[in-house]
Amino acid sequence: MEMFCSILIYSCFMKLDDFKIIFFVLALVVQFIGVLISKKENFYKRSFLISSLIITSLLVFVLVIKIHHLLRSEINIPNTVTYGIILLPITVHFLKFKQIVLNNNFIILLLSLITILIALILDLLTDARIIQFVGSNSIEELFRIIGSALWFVYYLFYVSKNTRIYGT
Repeated sequence: MEMFCSILIYSCFMKLDDFKIIFFVLALVVQFIGVLISKKENFYKRSFLISSLIITSLLVFVLVIKIHHLLRSEINIPNTVTYGIILLPITVHFLKFKQIVLNNNFIILLLSLITILIALILDLLTDARIIQFVGSNSIEELFRIIGSALWFVYYLFYVSKNTRIYGT
């Protein structure tokens, strides 16, 4: 109970930006635990978790470093190019493991990807000044937080269902 209260108090003082990173890091922890306790003989499921670890690490790196802002300001590379490069390995990952994704709470992952995509599109539109409205940055962050929370929930369900402790 004391730990819960500490987390609650800390979360009141966190920036909104921190929540999405926390959810992705929690997903990393769940994925790592899944790799450690998964059956070694099921290479495909284990490969999915290892690949998911790499993809989630990429997302954390992008969010912490804010690589799209860095590349735009330092090298003048547009956000669309940076996002495209980042989306390429994510797309390959989900296409490669399509069977696993479709058979394991697909709707949760789909909602996660949709909310993250909405945040990305909103970021591109507001940065290009195509649309502007008060609170657009907060709405963008909210979509990223929802997407990262759903990402975490998807992998929590996946690992709990597909490891030797809980599932097959």
